[in-house]
Amino acid sequence: MFHTGATTARAADASAVTVDQVKDARTVDALAKALKTTAPEYEGCLAGSKAGLDEATSKLDRQAAWYKTHAASLGKAVKAVESSRLDRTVEDAEKLLADSKGRVADEKTRSMLEQAIKDRDADAIGEAVNAVDGSVKAKAKADADAKARREAEEKAQAEQEAQAAADAAAAQAVSKKAAGLRATIEDFERACGLLDDASAACELAGDDAAFAEEAERTAAELTALLDQLEIESWFSGEFDEGDAILTVNPGQGGLEAQDWTRMLYQMYVHYAEDKGWKVTVLDLVPGEGIGLDRATIQIEGRYAYGMLRSEIGIHRLVRISPTDAKKRRQTTFASVEVLPVIADDIEVDLNPADVRVDVYRSSGPGGQCVNTTDSAVRLTHEPTGIVVTCQNEKSQLQNKEAAFRVLRAKLYELEERKRAEELDELRGERRDNSFGSQIRNYVLFPYQLVKDLRSGVETGNVDAVLSGGLEPFVIGYHTWRVANS
Repeated sequence: MFHTGATTARAADASAVTVDQVKDARTVDALAKALKTTAPEYEGCLAGSKAGLDEATSKLDRQAAWYKTHAASLGKAVKAVESSRLDRTVEDAEKLLADSKGRVADEKTRSMLEQAIKDRDADAIGEAVNAVDGSVKAKAKADADAKARREAEEKAQAEQEAQAAADAAAAQAVSKKAAGLRATIEDFERACGLLDDASAACELAGDDAAFAEEAERTAAELTALLDQLEIESWFSGEFDEGDAILTVNPGQGGLEAQDWTRMLYQMYVHYAEDKGWKVTVLDLVPGEGIGLDRATIQIEGRYAYGMLRSEIGIHRLVRISPTDAKKRRQTTFASVEVLPVIADDIEVDLNPADVRVDVYRSSGPGGQCVNTTDSAVRLTHEPTGIVVTCQNEKSQLQNKEAAFRVLRAKLYELEERKRAEELDELRGERRDNSFGSQIRNYVLFPYQLVKDLRSGVETGNVDAVLSGGLEPFVIGYHTWRVANS
């Protein structure tokens, strides 16, 4: 195959171009086809006569004409490939120009590329492309470094805030403990003062009857204070002095049990408020028609958990059913669970990855925001199957924090039971929420009686008990517990 030198060189360069380097792949195919064209065979000059020589000359002329035509066709094909290659180069450059907007460290590189595209200068485009690519990489690295620094700063700030929160919680716990100790010291000093006053009044009683009355009043006050100090001495457990999480769940009795749950919930709220304790409702689920399907409250006050341990167990109610048209006697049950509020510095095996968090719309009373937003939170601890719900706060975050607080307490209790290999005092003896397993009976019909089956404490004033008058039963239980320990 024979071609002119310039055309041959250009064709050789063009033949190395692939279809992905050109805008129109057909130009590459056309060049390849042109390059594969077979030239006419040269026969040489074998003529022995003038006629034969003329014929040979004519064949050579036709061969020369073919080469001339083929060279022109090949040149056209080469130009087409080169033009298509430049079109592709320009197209890629235009795309790079558009994609690199706002992504370069030096905007001048894009200006260079824009001008090279306008000039359709392949060499200039190549240089400008390299410059833009380098500038994009430089900016990407600078942005990555800035992001890393920002994330490091945010992490450090988060760690500082977490540490500050932990320190604040620890300080609050210490402060609370110190306040309790100060209260005990103050009570002791007050008892010593009452003893001195009573002794002095007794010495003067022989001369003035008024001092005898004062001595009697002072002695009675001293006795009550000493009784209080004795009771407090019973609460030596790790969490006895702290806050409590109390949950009431209905047992046997259907709708009646839900109403009984509501009555118990109100009783504990009144009891806590009468003692000056703070009550926070964590979860309040209305029953079907009447009562409550579940009630969970947090009670904050000195010795709240220690005192309320007396309520752990099954509570039995006997009364005339308010929902029965025939006014028949009905027996219903509800269970009370009391858990300690676990401080953040106490280690609990709780991996957030093991907890499924579901949010949903709160039900029942609670205000506009509670009922119209997905603020309620349900936590499911996958390894144990423990489910905790909280829906009383307007904020989903607040409900989530409260739910995790309850979950921590439940997991701590579970771990304690496992370690002890028996039901321990955190929850008390676990019984069926039904007949024969109750700790206390509340009888409204055919007679009026509340009786604790453990301590034997009883009263006929049922209304007073259901209105929060639980103190005799609480003290009675702990007196019985200490006596039998």
